[in-house]
This record gives sequence, C-alpha cells and structure tokens, in this order.
Amino acid sequence: MPAEMALPALRLLATHRTEEARRSMLTALRPGILARTLLNAYVLPSLSELGLYAGTLRSGDVTRYGRAIAEANAVKARALMARKLLELDASRVGLLDWLAQLSPRGERKRFALRRFLDERLGLPESSVASALDRLGKWAGYLIEFDIIRERDTGRGLVWDVSRRHLAALSTAGEDKPSERLPDDVGQATALLSAYSQSCEQLGTRLYLPISAVREELGAELKRTSGTLLDEELDDILRRSPTLLKDHLVSFSPFSGPARGGLKLENMYAGFISIRKRPTKAESSN
Repeated sequence: MPAEMALPALRLLATHRTEEARRSMLTALRPGILARTLLNAYVLPSLSELGLYAGTLRSGDVTRYGRAIAEANAVKARALMARKLLELDASRVGLLDWLAQLSPRGERKRFALRRFLDERLGLPESSVASALDRLGKWAGYLIEFDIIRERDTGRGLVWDVSRRHLAALSTAGEDKPSERLPDDVGQATALLSAYSQSCEQLGTRLYLPISAVREELGAELKRTSGTLLDEELDDILRRSPTLLKDHLVSFSPFSGPARGGLKLENMYAGFISIRKRPTKAESSN
C-alpha cells in the first residue's frame, strides 16, 4: 500500500464497523484500483504487517496501537506512526541504524539500498532484485513519515537520519510532565545560539539550511526540554519572525523537490536567514 494511504485507511477502518461501509470508503481513496486488489493486496496486508489491524474486512478491527493512531490529531498521529515504524525497523530491517552510522554525511539515494543490502545482508545476486523492491517500499514509509530525510546536495539526493529525532520518536506519545519548553525569551535565545553555531560550522552565508539549524536548536533545548521531535522544533522555527523582533528573519525554498525543510503557509522552505535588524541611525546612513 502506498505510504500516504496508511493513515487515511487506518482511520476509516477504525471509524466504520460494517463491511459495506469500509469497502465503500476505502475504495474511494483509490477509485482507479479494483476493490478486491486494493483491499486484499494493499490495505489489509500492509496494515496487518505493521501491527495496526487484525482480521478480515468484515470481522477484523484495528489494534490498540492502531486505534491510538487513528484517534490522535494529525501531528500526533504521524509521530505515533513514525514510532511504530522505528520499532519495526529496529527489530526486522536495520536500515535506520545503518543510515544513522553514516550521518551527517548520509548516503546518496541511488546507491543507498544496494549498499545496505551488500553490507548488512549479503544476499545472493538472484535475490537482490526482489529484496530491493521490498526494501524500496519500506523506505517509502520511512520517508513519508519524515524518519529518513531526503536532501538535494546539488549532485543528487542524499538520505540521512537524525539521531536526535530517532531518540525523540522512541518515546512519542508519552507524557513528559517534567519536560517543558522555555518561554519566548528562552526560545529566542536558543534560536540565536543555534543559528550562530550553524554559521560556525557551515561558514557565514546569507541563508543556512533549515535542517542544520533545526539540529542545533534541538541540541540547545535538550538541557531544559529533553529530546524534541522535528515537529516541535519546527513550531519554534515557524515562530522565529515573531520571537526575534530585533532581527530580520526570512525563508527561502529548495531549488527542487526535497524533504527535511519547513512547511510554511506560502512555501516549503529549505533555508533560513536571521540578521540583526538595523537601527534607525544605521538605516539613515
């Protein structure tokens, strides 16, 4: 099943109880695919394999964890799904651990899966094609739920993962009353420090990659707020124009299709610029 169908399909199965209603609503997700193929070859096997559904269309039901995902808001649902994928990868595949060992350099997308198979599994050549197909579909889920990041280096797409984000996902959905974000002043201070650290690492330039600033921000806030998810850090980055009133904050999009950026109202930003706002005296000169 395409990864982008997972959450809608799970919610429909959790909401509708009769076979007729489930069949009608699920087939509406992909009207161009025969109902029998969609349900028996895609939806039910995929959700069952993920441990989110058990049984037939008529008498089956979502699992306890599947229901927790289905009933959560959009942001939490994605985090819970990502946590499930993280656990499955750790127990069955090991792709994320392999990529984490390569970070921050990552691996070029076109070579990543074959290199992983060669280094970790050592399959005979006759089994490679089918293994690459299965692994590619699995990677599609990890990319869809923002666990694997795709970034364009100018020489092709690269895959990498953030150890900080993986650690945060491992406890996604759990209450953490002892951990809280600092106030706006504290968030602003952390933002400026993260941007400064990124400048030191990458060199002074007009725009810095959001992925780099996000990682530094996560490190800055870890002492007071624990290990934060990308989504939690992105909320702060979106508010940066408001938090940094004495600074000029601007965003720039990627030059092509990519992941790992920041969703804004008017763009999918890949880069951020933070500059001290000039004083009236400086502006008049």
